[in-house]
Amino acid sequence: MRLLAPDFETMPIRWVENLGPVFGIAAVHKYVPETFGFTPETPSLGNIALVGRAFDTLPMFAHRLEPDDSKPNDSGWLLGSDSEEVDNNDPKQLRVMSLYEAMLAIPHVVPYLSLPVGCRVMFHDQRPVIMRDDVELTIPEGSYLDRLLGVE
Repeated sequence: MRLLAPDFETMPIRWVENLGPVFGIAAVHKYVPETFGFTPETPSLGNIALVGRAFDTLPMFAHRLEPDDSKPNDSGWLLGSDSEEVDNNDPKQLRVMSLYEAMLAIPHVVPYLSLPVGCRVMFHDQRPVIMRDDVELTIPEGSYLDRLLGVE
């Protein structure tokens, strides 16, 4: 018996024997939400996200909405551009994508994918701004996330 994990580099998924990246992702999915006192709501790589045009260029945001109950694989994540030239409310500029595929395009979002519904992460510069229900959250000094951002 052997264990395989996604390589987190290719689409379609290429399975490899290196489990290191999986353990790293599992850690951020546990500890980042706990930084703010949230229980992790970890999605599956097979879940889908709604992505807008230019979602993979800065400035961009990740917003976790209530998943659509009629779509069992819906993660609730909306990934979009924060550029004034992009209209994230225009259905013609939106498409569905697997979270795995989105992670390949924007790996800097990975640590935040287990944040709960109502959370929004904005990426405009080096340090993201994290909000819940329109209230900016403070990243506690010395917390797991603070240390993670210090390394990036």
